[in-house]
Amino acid sequence: MNEFIPLVGMTLTLGPIAVLIVSFTPIGKAITARLRGQTGDDLDRRFAELREDLRHELLEEQATQMEELHERVDFTERLLGARPPVAVPQEPEPTPV
Repeated sequence: MNEFIPLVGMTLTLGPIAVLIVSFTPIGKAITARLRGQTGDDLDRRFAELREDLRHELLEEQATQMEELHERVDFTERLLGARPPVAVPQEPEPTPV
């Protein structure tokens, strides 16, 4: 009986530490979610919501970038349209030697 006392002491000491370490791993988080009553369907639904939010944010960012590019093109067109055409000098023909 006395040989089990250290085993019980180690189990009571190291057991909670091991549980704490495992709880921070992805497996531990999955076990925690399952214990809280979250099923795979709840997590899939949450993942779909997050994915849709991210998609919406990316579309807004792309729309903003397109607006900025449109403004730059308009500015460039106005700038080029305001200048008079520049005559391109012709290169002199080479003289035969």
